[in-house]
Amino acid sequence: MSKNIKEQISCLVKLQGIETDRFNINIRLDKVQGNLEDLDIKLKAFEQEVENETDIIDEIKIQYRRSESDTQENLLRVQKSRVRLGSVKNNKEYQALIKEIEELDNKNSQIEDKMLEYLDYIDETEKQIGFKKKALIAFSKEVEEEKNNVIQKSEEDKRRLVELNREREETLKEIDSPLVDKYNMVRETVGRITIVRVKDSVCLGCNMNMPAQKYNELQRCDSLQFCPHCHRIIYWKNHNERSE
Repeated sequence: MSKNIKEQISCLVKLQGIETDRFNINIRLDKVQGNLEDLDIKLKAFEQEVENETDIIDEIKIQYRRSESDTQENLLRVQKSRVRLGSVKNNKEYQALIKEIEELDNKNSQIEDKMLEYLDYIDETEKQIGFKKKALIAFSKEVEEEKNNVIQKSEEDKRRLVELNREREETLKEIDSPLVDKYNMVRETVGRITIVRVKDSVCLGCNMNMPAQKYNELQRCDSLQFCPHCHRIIYWKNHNERSE
């Protein structure tokens, strides 16, 4: 080997750190579009809420105007009935007109009560809509800022990914090919955490104790060692490079 095993292991640890960072960045980048869509969905839901309440108010106003028209029509009928009272010729017709007038007055009274309810509802709901419209403007700004933040971070991640790819290629050049092959083989078997440190005879990959002989061999740092339990590449200590 162009470097001793300890130096090679140090390069493998560095490689693993680079690949872990690349993995995490790619995960974040994969979520960018979804995050932007989620923000748009939240904003749309808020807008729809305000729009729905506005539609309800518009419908209530239509009902109010219809009620108002009904009361005017009933008042006109009352006036006509009162005029007819002066020309009735018998008590039966007179009583019929009086009953009609009373019924119309009762209808108008009920309609007017309902109209007051409409006015109260319209007044209170319009106030709430006013508050929500202000909140919607503020929320829209927050969403826009958050989207810009997501995009900015994704651009930073993309730039960092380019740097990591370059670092990865440079690091691979420092490791002998057979060792890279073994590293990749173990990686395919155990996953992303391929090389781990052993501390106080314990493998930090699976938290199992090393046999005494294996631990002694590891401390000599003169050959590539594997955990007998999880089969990851193991090393005893690493002062200069980042660990798993």
